[in-house]
Amino acid sequence: MSPIYLSVESQALFCLRDTLDSLLKNSTSAKSVVVIGAPTDESDIRRIVGYVNFHGITVEFIFSETSDHLLLALGLAAESGGMTGSWFVKSGVTVPYAWDARLQRIAQHNPKIATVSPLCDSFAMFSMLGEEERAKVAPSDTQHLDSLIFSLSLRTYIEVPCYLADCFYISSAGIKLATAKASKENLDNPDSCWRFERLVSAYGYLNVLGDCLYVYSVHKAEDDRTKYLL
Repeated sequence: MSPIYLSVESQALFCLRDTLDSLLKNSTSAKSVVVIGAPTDESDIRRIVGYVNFHGITVEFIFSETSDHLLLALGLAAESGGMTGSWFVKSGVTVPYAWDARLQRIAQHNPKIATVSPLCDSFAMFSMLGEEERAKVAPSDTQHLDSLIFSLSLRTYIEVPCYLADCFYISSAGIKLATAKASKENLDNPDSCWRFERLVSAYGYLNVLGDCLYVYSVHKAEDDRTKYLL
């Protein structure tokens, strides 16, 4: 079983413990978490992780100079076989119970699905709440909002032009596509995520949004990412 890849940027160190706590308590399919961070943050990351209850899930570390944690994670997933897909999460995200199993299950509906994203208010395309309502929501509200969403959902998905960078599942087909084309498409640059999204569409695969899952994120998208897809 592939692990959850947890990206920790320096500015999100303050919420690492809460995110890791959330992942370890609420993941039901993944059996390990790979924490990816910068070498300069290694001592802080190890110290924070040392306070966490692992709940039977193993935690590993990767410290790299690259700022593109997603590309690094995709490479690691491919090396491990990439047969079951992987989860990618950024520090600052709070997930509800069985979030990983639900994203994975949606991907199994269609062999052409490359990525599955949850509802999340950090980016308008995936948002459930408006700006005013979002300001009132705290990480502790995640489970309540997710339960509401789940009860009202049709357990289906819709196609979207991109994935939620804060939290998404990438299928084995998506991993193979990304790693097979990485060298050809020169993905190893700051815009690699946008290039990968174009690849998904160009090769007939899908980015989808699941209607039965809500996650909380402290992040807020700075730009409209769809402009990179034109």
